[in-house]
Amino acid sequence: YMSQSFSLYTELSVRQNLVLHADLFHIKGARRQARVEELIDRFDLRDVADATPDSLPLGVRQRLQLAVAVLHEPEMLILDEPT
Repeated sequence: YMSQSFSLYTELSVRQNLVLHADLFHIKGARRQARVEELIDRFDLRDVADATPDSLPLGVRQRLQLAVAVLHEPEMLILDEPT
C-alpha cells in the first residue's frame, strides 16, 4: 500500500529508509543489501541515496515512497491517488 501522505523517516537518508523498511519486512543480510541497491537504481535514487527525504523535491520523495512500497515484492500494490 502506498498512501497519498508520506510515511518516510525524515531523519534517515534515502538508503537508511529502504534498509529500515527491509528490516520491517524481514529482508535480511545479502538479500536486503541487493534489494536496496536494486531499488536505488531502478527508481533513479543513486545521486540522492545519502540525502534525507525532506531535502528532496516532491517527485523524488514520491519515487522513494514507491520504492518502499515495492520493497517486499508484493503481489498487488494499492495506490492512493497515484497521479
